[in-house]
Amino acid sequence: MKTSTYPGGIPYIIGNELAERFSYYGMKAILMTFMTQHLLMGEGESVELIHKFGAGVYLFPILGAFLSDFFLGKYKTIISLSVVYTLGHLVMSLIENKTGMMVGLGLIALGSGGIKPCVSAHVGDQFDDSNQNLLDRIFNWFYLAVNLGAFVSTILTPILLEKFGPQIAFGIPGALMLLATLVFWLGNKKYVSIEPDKDQILKDLKNPETLKTIGKLLVVYLFISVFSALYEQTSSTWIIQANHFGMDKTIEFLSWKWEVLPSQIQSINPVMVLTLVPIFSFLVYPFIERFTTIKSLWKIATGMFIAAFSFFLLGIVEQKLLQGETVSISWHFWAFLIITIAEVLVNITALEISYKQAPVSLKSIIMGLYLLSHSLGNLITTGVNHAIVSPTEVVGLAGDKATSLEVKNKTFAVGEKIEIRESIGLKDKNGEDFKGTYLISGVNKNNIQLQGITTGKPIAGIQGVLTQGAQIYSAKLSGKAYFDFFGLLMLAAFVLFIPVAYFFKEKTIVQSANTNLH
Repeated sequence: MKTSTYPGGIPYIIGNELAERFSYYGMKAILMTFMTQHLLMGEGESVELIHKFGAGVYLFPILGAFLSDFFLGKYKTIISLSVVYTLGHLVMSLIENKTGMMVGLGLIALGSGGIKPCVSAHVGDQFDDSNQNLLDRIFNWFYLAVNLGAFVSTILTPILLEKFGPQIAFGIPGALMLLATLVFWLGNKKYVSIEPDKDQILKDLKNPETLKTIGKLLVVYLFISVFSALYEQTSSTWIIQANHFGMDKTIEFLSWKWEVLPSQIQSINPVMVLTLVPIFSFLVYPFIERFTTIKSLWKIATGMFIAAFSFFLLGIVEQKLLQGETVSISWHFWAFLIITIAEVLVNITALEISYKQAPVSLKSIIMGLYLLSHSLGNLITTGVNHAIVSPTEVVGLAGDKATSLEVKNKTFAVGEKIEIRESIGLKDKNGEDFKGTYLISGVNKNNIQLQGITTGKPIAGIQGVLTQGAQIYSAKLSGKAYFDFFGLLMLAAFVLFIPVAYFFKEKTIVQSANTNLH
């Protein structure tokens, strides 16, 4: 008998997700700024580290899935790894150096990643064949909770970092993760929980039909990884561009006018998701379905195609900045609109088909495999950024006031960036190690003049004894070419995905009323 009543545990799961996503996105929103402006790490190095962290976040779900489906069950896995997650935030807030950050990020990756497949699969476990008609709608509400938490945190934590420093800015997300754990624990008696059934899992894994389904899903996930390589850069290279001194960060709306922090620009994404999910669910999809059936994989394919143009748009912005133009931050609004439409089409749809296609005993494992696509996407971005790095030896200082660096056997151009990743024996005018990323403002043979990326002011007063063999780093693929590369990569993936979408056959599997529950 069909019912329109939601299971009793759903409010606790949604509340937990809201607070947990605040903690994660609040921390992630300020990560690039913390690395480049507080730890004085180079932009390229920071991009690589952020995406290595992202790869870990989406790699550990497979570990959480196996813990859940073979040993602990979803509830115990979520509770135990949430404690690890909270400890990661604590380390980030108390130890304000690179070592503390690395340890904290490792714990957060393990905790956040480990619970990912369990939480989303736990949502689906609350439904059986009497209320499976509500499953699509609740996954939309689940995704809305994710983005509401993300919106509030990406507005708030950049302000906390600027006004109060890293300890408070990382501490508040930690407190929210503790709250998330408490909320989830409070719903313990309300949940429908499926007991781990190792025998059934092994039986399903030996089933040729199951293996065929997993194989088909893995092919889909491979293509989704390319989308993830683009989407995950909204918290790295997009922030780098927003930090450029040539970006006008003033937003005007009617009679209101205010200046946003570069890290806050990410808050556009969850607001758009909160707006676009209902529009697609209740207007766009129903309208199209009046004329034809919408196949899930065609939604994903459409999203892939659309996503490419967000990077082409930012490539235009890069070109304008290189030419010395002042560019409005509103360009990022349109880029976020494009990639958020793509996100709704790709990520929500992929979440739904992953749960629907999986046998009951393998829900968490299939979710873990799906999330591996995001891990691979982050590794793609890490790999590209690592491959394009080119070292150059610095052989001396030039200028009466040490206003430029002399480099060996390398020709640079105005507008390029150079990166100093470790101490090279030089100090800035404030006596701090001369590190970080700078723009080249002038070139005279082998001498390069530098200016600050966020300020646009000339760098002068460099002093000290240059370390022998000291190196700076630059990118062989940068500016407009960098964004165009990823846009073209996405279009190539879209073209290759078309036959996959055409031949993929969909099905839905949910537990029956007599599934092994407790």
